[in-house]
Amino acid sequence: MKKLSTGRLPLTMEEAAGRLDTEGGFSVTMLGPYLRTSLLGGSNNVKEYSDEMKESFGCGGVFVGHDEHGNPKWAWWITRKRDISKFLSGVLPYLRVKRLQALLVSEWLCTKQEMLPHPNQRAAKESRERIIAERKAFVMMIHRLNKNPNIDSSSDFPPPNDTYTATAFDGEGYVGLISQKTNDNTFLRLSVSFSNKALKLIKDVRSVFLSRSYPRFTTSKSRFTGGSIDEDKGGVFLWNIRDEHASSFLRSIYPFLRNKDLQAWIGICYQEHVKRYTQINIGHSLDKKERELRYETQAFLKYLHFLDKAKSRASATDYRRASKKAATLVSKMQLPPGSIPLPPSAGRYTVTGNTVQQMRPWSKNHTARV
Repeated sequence: MKKLSTGRLPLTMEEAAGRLDTEGGFSVTMLGPYLRTSLLGGSNNVKEYSDEMKESFGCGGVFVGHDEHGNPKWAWWITRKRDISKFLSGVLPYLRVKRLQALLVSEWLCTKQEMLPHPNQRAAKESRERIIAERKAFVMMIHRLNKNPNIDSSSDFPPPNDTYTATAFDGEGYVGLISQKTNDNTFLRLSVSFSNKALKLIKDVRSVFLSRSYPRFTTSKSRFTGGSIDEDKGGVFLWNIRDEHASSFLRSIYPFLRNKDLQAWIGICYQEHVKRYTQINIGHSLDKKERELRYETQAFLKYLHFLDKAKSRASATDYRRASKKAATLVSKMQLPPGSIPLPPSAGRYTVTGNTVQQMRPWSKNHTARV
């Protein structure tokens, strides 16, 4: 399979659906009496993020704008009706949040629209007004769905798989360490959160995580119930899990991450280190060296989050330094081989006999001799 200019494999339709659900949308506007339809496949402050979409599907264009803070933000737009219809036909089976918008736009594009009569034709005045009113109603419907995206609870969707979840987490996920005070001690706990305006999507991801990673906890209300789900003033729902549960979730989506793979790897290594340190030093307080290591990890995760939000201003040198810093941090944790996954810089390869096979599911047939 031919690789992209970034060195990665082309995106699958499941990944494209995850990006469209989290960072994409539909733009339907009226230009006078005429209707203009375009599709935003993904918007991010990383240019390579949009370039991957364009190269993977061979259509659309990459355009640059600015966010609320004045930072450059690149977006992949499709404006040709034929390309929009072809792209939607591929991602529709995997869409969850913006499925209804996609169905409406796809049906509108595939249906032969009635020609708009010339305004000088008096006999066709009523027909012209009716067609314009239908187009305005369609525009208002898409705008209303864009403002209040949610999944139809009556729809029978299959559970989201790891590929879709990882792609959505790349866009709206967060990995960090939070401080929690207990008596005179302060502990740094691994925290993973995922946000979206569609509550049904949050609950579906949580239910899959519970059933696959912790089936024994689903029958008892007194135990782990899947983390908390909170809603902010903007109508965005936030799912939060911590400690071992957060590490287990990161391990399940780590082979499929493209953007937040380094943060996930650090989070997995940190939790593994905390678990082993606690088993060895039961009842003992943290020494100075251990406390400095944990605060250093917290600061590094914040720095990675900053790079993720301001990648347009980051250089290749920043990423090389971040990779070296990550390797240095993990080496200080002194974890035994096999207890953690391979780092992103190593390509996450598994060795089978005399071949190396990549762990990404879309490259199962891709092997290299060693």
